Amino acid sequence: MSIPASIRFSGVKELEKALQKLPENMQKRAYRSVLTSGGRVIASAAKKKITKGRTGLLKKAIRVKSGMKGHTAFAVIGASRSIAGTYKGKRVVPWVYSHLVEYGTAHSAAKPFLRPAVNETGAAVVKKMAIGLDRFLAREVKKLKTKGRF
Repeated sequence: MSIPASIRFSGVKELEKALQKLPENMQKRAYRSVLTSGGRVIASAAKKKITKGRTGLLKKAIRVKSGMKGHTAFAVIGASRSIAGTYKGKRVVPWVYSHLVEYGTAHSAAKPFLRPAVNETGAAVVKKMAIGLDRFLAREVKKLKTKGRF
């Protein structure tokens, strides 16, 4: 179960303008590259905040997925559906219970890991996204040079 949230970082307008100047066929790949770079910073911080439970699978399951839907770029940071393990002979899937750890239940206190990670990494995320854009552009220029188009 995922709980949708939308987060906006300040200082990203320059990145947005730079991405909009790219040719349309490159924009999708550029957005994915930039958002994945920023998302990895948050995912890394979230993993550090997770205390090892019974299996330690939740920490392993934290992933970043980015993409575009229409003209909207997005990044999803959370437990992957593909990570699973066993505990006392039963199948354990962190994706199913990650929100219970984050928000708590009537029987257990909340142990937030994702929200604090987002709050603490704002400046580092923007910096890493800028670096991600530079890397993306360098790769694209290299591709164009090898094809003889630049």
